[in-house]
Amino acid sequence: MLGDRTVDWEAFKRTAYYVDINKQVHLGGDRKLPRVLKYKDRETSFTSGKVSTSKPDALLELLRDMRMCKAKDPRDKIHALLGMSVEKNETALAPDYGLATRETFINLVKFLIGRDSRLDVLCHVQGQCSMDDLPSWVPDWSSHYNCHVLGHGKD
Repeated sequence: MLGDRTVDWEAFKRTAYYVDINKQVHLGGDRKLPRVLKYKDRETSFTSGKVSTSKPDALLELLRDMRMCKAKDPRDKIHALLGMSVEKNETALAPDYGLATRETFINLVKFLIGRDSRLDVLCHVQGQCSMDDLPSWVPDWSSHYNCHVLGHGKD
């Protein structure tokens, strides 16, 4: 689903398969497909109704991999991926559209640093951001990468 539009699951799978096998033509060179198109790898679980045994990804990994995707509301970059992540039941991250985008982004960083006692999330700060009031230590998930995070891409 995207807004009020829906795509038949079979058509989505065929498209994902087509783009995957023709990625040299459509993406140019050896660029990787967005992870959302990797659903075709889990086709058996989705179509059979069986529960998938694959572990959900961490929200930070999903945000990294989907950074190039657009969202009309920047908070949706986090909220939309939350349900597919291992953090889906974290009450501290529960979608709250009463919070400003700034607060949503800040709360995510505070949650990740507090829970993991790691600063990995800070690697996703890109320097320039589209939000004037966003602290310099908070990634602006509404903007694309200017460069890849060290260890997570070619650059």
